[in-house]
Amino acid sequence: MFLLIAMANLMAVPPVSANPLTTMVKVDTRLFNSSNIMLDANVVVFDVAYSNAVDFDDAFKMSNAGENLAIQRGSSILVVEGRQPAAINDVVPFRMWNMHQQNYRIELVAANLVTPGLSAFLEDAYLNTKTLINPNGSTSVNFTVNSNSGSSAMNRFRIIFRQAVVVLPVTFISISAIRSPAGVQLNWKVAEEKNISRYEVQRSHDGMNFIAAGTVMASGNSSIDLNYHLFDGAVPLTVAFYRINSVGTTGESKYSSVVKISAADGRQGLAVVTNPVENGVINLQFKNHQPGKYSVRLINNAGQMIMAGTISYQGGSRNELINVPATIQGGIYRLQVTGADNSGIVQTVIINR
Repeated sequence: MFLLIAMANLMAVPPVSANPLTTMVKVDTRLFNSSNIMLDANVVVFDVAYSNAVDFDDAFKMSNAGENLAIQRGSSILVVEGRQPAAINDVVPFRMWNMHQQNYRIELVAANLVTPGLSAFLEDAYLNTKTLINPNGSTSVNFTVNSNSGSSAMNRFRIIFRQAVVVLPVTFISISAIRSPAGVQLNWKVAEEKNISRYEVQRSHDGMNFIAAGTVMASGNSSIDLNYHLFDGAVPLTVAFYRINSVGTTGESKYSSVVKISAADGRQGLAVVTNPVENGVINLQFKNHQPGKYSVRLINNAGQMIMAGTISYQGGSRNELINVPATIQGGIYRLQVTGADNSGIVQTVIINR
């Protein structure tokens, strides 16, 4: 019902002289649950034709039994608000109620929210954080309501306009996640790091609702590419998603892309991938064995050891390449790979020359 009222109200607003419809300045704010179902929404439109007072250009919110997210303007609860163009320290206060203990997401979809010298932020009073709002696009913020009353406070969120900030000067070059029996190793590389406070590693089970998995302090400022790492030993065995949130010294955020890692496979494996062996390289695949050093021996048909060496295996699923000296002729051999716990394989290999 509130969406129909909102649409009707917007259609009834007098023509806007300063901003035609194609350049309307507005912010749509939407509330989603953990199943990505939209529960509620509201909109603020900025133009010189509107007043900051509550009047006929605004639409009142009709409460419902579900979760609600509206605009709190004095004692009035609105679903649509027409306002004067934003100025520094202007606030759009939200009011939320009927929340449950679960994960939620707020999505802000802004259009033409570009004001010289100003930037808009979504402030979270419970976590004491602020997120820079994309002035022409979508900005999503995940949050959780728990047993703490502050997490469901009616005035937890608001939009506030502050002096313009430069988008965080950091570029994510790469991000990777490698699963092992003990957990997941996160590696990311950044460039042009400046005034960065920390990197927050976030994990999700569905790629939408993220929780904190750990924090790595940043170098702060660097003119060279930097590599960062974090090991997540609490990751479940199911499929997981990761992203990195870079946090500036004044609280601004910038996210990396999302990386997905498959569910854990507890089965062990150790085998030569390509057999016969070509180009003098034995491709040995490890899967979920005990990390450590493994001895490698190549034995001919006479039982003589003609090659020996070691491999340092770090765990998880990975391939190790063994170079066969050119002095070893083509033929049939036995390859022995043995770990410190005496686990390993003996496999017949054919070396082509």
